[in-house]
Amino acid sequence: DDESQPPLWILTLDYDTVFEQDAVPRLLTYATAGEYDFVAAVQMKRRVSEPLFTMVGEKGERLSEVSRGKLLYSNVLPVNTAHFGLTLLKASSLKKVPRPWFKATPNEQGNWGEGRIDPDIHFWAQAKRAGLKAGICTRVSVGHLECYIKWPDKGMAQTLQHPGEFWDKNGRPPEDVWQ
Repeated sequence: DDESQPPLWILTLDYDTVFEQDAVPRLLTYATAGEYDFVAAVQMKRRVSEPLFTMVGEKGERLSEVSRGKLLYSNVLPVNTAHFGLTLLKASSLKKVPRPWFKATPNEQGNWGEGRIDPDIHFWAQAKRAGLKAGICTRVSVGHLECYIKWPDKGMAQTLQHPGEFWDKNGRPPEDVWQ
């Protein structure tokens, strides 16, 4: 009876992830073919032109770029951190991750700016401490929804502002907004 068997893989999804209909079966195909405990699709960060994963070099240093060839010729690449937008977690491996799985830690000044540890990054660090292997599947990419504030500009055309920029400017619209 299949219903009495525990799951082999757990799929995580974020509300702001958009993906093609065949993304999940493709991700599962690559995840099950490799030696990885956790496999995420390729996704971009919000507000910046940078992918939502980190890799480390042989000496443990964070890599700022990966060669196009490495991305093209690998189905899954090892990563230090990833995301949960569209990620498969091997159920047996998840049991090995020390708890708490998700824990936020403020920076040295006690606030949530630069230097903080977000709950998802804590998870990846815990998984690494447990000797587990995370990867990014270069054959499956997903979209990351972003909302924008649309303002009338001085010429009565649109100007867009990211909500993060609005809050960074203490609740102020862009300079070119109609007044």
